[in-house]
Amino acid sequence: MADLSLTVERTFAVDRDTMWQLWTDEAHASRWMRPSLTEYGPTRATIDARVGGQYRFELMYGGTDMSV
Repeated sequence: MADLSLTVERTFAVDRDTMWQLWTDEAHASRWMRPSLTEYGPTRATIDARVGGQYRFELMYGGTDMSV
């Protein structure tokens, strides 16, 4: 498997620890990680922020399951 990386860069008016919790806590991420709150159903998040872990989101759109 090829080495993969993801770099996200943006400035938020929140402290680093709070932002880390929002990105890595499944309950928090499930509430906001979707393109539209009105067009997409609830998001299911699976997050393991350790090296070798996974970061997966399952979305519902128009009756179709999608995974990111």
